[in-house]
Amino acid sequence: MKRLINLRQGRSIEPVDQDDFWEDTPNEDTADYRPEESVVISRRQGRRNGKKKSNTIRDVTAALLRRDICQIVGFLAKGVIPVNLDMLFTEVNFRSYKVYLLARGVPLENLNLRFRGLMAAARFHLKTPNRCAWTDSFMRELPNESFVQRRLRNAKKNIPYSSVYRIPELIRKERLALVAELERTKEGSIDHAHLKRLIAALGAREFLLRFMLALPWRSRNLSECRLIENMFEKPCPKYGVMKPTWVVGESSCWQYKFTEAETKAGRTIHCVLPKHLIDPLKEYLVFRKELTGGDDTGKLFVNDLGN
Repeated sequence: MKRLINLRQGRSIEPVDQDDFWEDTPNEDTADYRPEESVVISRRQGRRNGKKKSNTIRDVTAALLRRDICQIVGFLAKGVIPVNLDMLFTEVNFRSYKVYLLARGVPLENLNLRFRGLMAAARFHLKTPNRCAWTDSFMRELPNESFVQRRLRNAKKNIPYSSVYRIPELIRKERLALVAELERTKEGSIDHAHLKRLIAALGAREFLLRFMLALPWRSRNLSECRLIENMFEKPCPKYGVMKPTWVVGESSCWQYKFTEAETKAGRTIHCVLPKHLIDPLKEYLVFRKELTGGDDTGKLFVNDLGN
């Protein structure tokens, strides 16, 4: 199985001990789960020049695929354990596994997601159309959610924008209440220092929510955004950036910029920060200084410990 995962990730395969092919199988004597040699050769160069090629998967997808294969092998261990991938990827095994999952009440969306990855691995290993012809009919026969069921399930996970929009103001009220309490404490005391840090943490959360409501960046750009490099206040360039009407000429303003290597789509982004975020940003930078102290990592957004 490890060889199949590595091939789907476009990794080269180094010789390993026979016992290391799959430590998660219920039987230590389980034989090699090795794909055909032609498959190994065809996927050795799955990634070149750092660019993703077809039929390659990310580490997180590989971990999910490994889990799904381990689970189906664990189910089949009650009978005859498949000693290779050819014995594992059969229509009989998959149909019996489907009946087992349905009997256990696995949600339909989880059922489809689980078999989607397994089917992709089966098609990749079986290769020839006559060996994997059953996979298409199998996927079509899987029960699916109705439109109403899907909408209800998604509605349970979503929060109305009007509700989220009020959260920063609620945090602000809580922070201002602590500011009033801070004025009644003795400066230099433990309570005073604790309240100052708590106020700074609330201010950071307030700004983060205001920021995400206006600029819903992906999590990696949020966590890796750095002051000076990605978020800075400089004169706005004459070309290469769209200027809102409130930016006059090449006056200094807050901007954010990400290079091709820093964006998921591989495109450079250079924009002016929305005007309603400028004052909250300046206020947040004061709180950020309180959180980081003398150990500044340079990242725009820091946690309660300043990291």
